[in-house]
Amino acid sequence: MSKLPTIRSERFAVSLKINDRIHKIFQIVFHTGKTSGKTHNLVTFPYFSDSKGLLSRLTFPAQKLSTLSISLLPEGKVTSHLVKYSHPMDGVAHFSGDGKIITSIKNQSRRLDVSHGHMFTIQMQGIEEFELRDGNKKFGDKRIDLDFEFKDGSPEAVKFVGWWFKATDLKGKINEDIPKQPHFAFREPDGTLKETGFVISPQEKSPLADFAMLLSCQAIPKMDDIGKPKFSFIGGFDQTNKIDQDMHFLGCIYPAEGYKNLLKSIGSADFTPKNPFA
Repeated sequence: MSKLPTIRSERFAVSLKINDRIHKIFQIVFHTGKTSGKTHNLVTFPYFSDSKGLLSRLTFPAQKLSTLSISLLPEGKVTSHLVKYSHPMDGVAHFSGDGKIITSIKNQSRRLDVSHGHMFTIQMQGIEEFELRDGNKKFGDKRIDLDFEFKDGSPEAVKFVGWWFKATDLKGKINEDIPKQPHFAFREPDGTLKETGFVISPQEKSPLADFAMLLSCQAIPKMDDIGKPKFSFIGGFDQTNKIDQDMHFLGCIYPAEGYKNLLKSIGSADFTPKNPFA
């Protein structure tokens, strides 16, 4: 059986290349602890200029195929840190911050050692508020830079989608001539193929070496009427998706509009050590 054409590394830094300027947007990390042996898929957001955000466990109501909006407030907390999304092997997805936030925003999603299909979606606008990449493009076992290029100028907004599959579950013809940065393609309604993303995987030594993430990127209309810089993430979807039941998932958005008022009304997820002298 032919191997799935994929590129392997521990960390992938995803960027947008527009007019020869490369802005870093987020990272995907396939991590297995050397001491703990625990395996996580991480999506980190270290590059946005505003660290005041809103985190939440959201609910998509039962018996509905679509909805105009879902509020982050009912189970939401603000944070003053750029957090990361952690999806461990057991599927208990959560937001974390390396000792900076309390791990209270979580949801039971599917285990990593099964195919998920849709794993997460990121939307952003305001490319100027994301860090520029300096230095040469990296391509190695520890880090690979993935650049999505827009040759016709900066789009109003951009959407990234990640899918998670076991390699043997992926359908379609596999190309045995594995390129340096293999792409996957969607078939358009007229039958033409359009390359839309990268195929990435953990290192061969990872417990999840037989899995692959398909990462796509596309231009979308403005996320709102104003068009101010913004970054949002959703992921950690329920184990099952039955229309007669509410569906839960995790979400965050930066910046949090009305941060100070939200801090008073719903509280913060930030970790604040107690003062031993109080």
